[in-house]
Amino acid sequence: STRGSSTTFTLQLPAETSSTQCADEVTSNTTTNANSASGRILVMDDDEMIRDLSVSLLQSFGYATDTAVNGEEALEKYSAASKVGEPFDLVIMDLTIPGGLGGRDTAERLLAADPEARAIVSSGYSTDPVMAHYSDYGFKGRLVKPFRIAELEKEVARVMEAL
Repeated sequence: STRGSSTTFTLQLPAETSSTQCADEVTSNTTTNANSASGRILVMDDDEMIRDLSVSLLQSFGYATDTAVNGEEALEKYSAASKVGEPFDLVIMDLTIPGGLGGRDTAERLLAADPEARAIVSSGYSTDPVMAHYSDYGFKGRLVKPFRIAELEKEVARVMEAL
């Protein structure tokens, strides 16, 4: 190197050729009851990536799933599923939905329509009063984003076992 001139560094990292295998190993090592769970879960989140990832994980645990972008859609799907005799056992709700009905208000309306409904609140705002005192707002559990696979599995199983 010479003072006043730039320096170039080249890093060479080995390529991973078995990324699918690694992902499968992470999933199998992290979960305890893969494919042994049952029940129907509705995932409400405005973030498509979170919805898709949550659904993939829940399905790998053995749950049947559906999704909603906001509270209005979640309430419609919950009601429709109940009317056709295929009710949801659990709803996982994002606390904050910009421009839409979020988890707190959705849970309030859901419980007014079905006092036996079970919901888990999910948010990255861990200091929000709803997250700190979720049961005061009618939720049966909580997930702080970003959550780990094992945390999702454990919290869902805990709430589902309380049925």
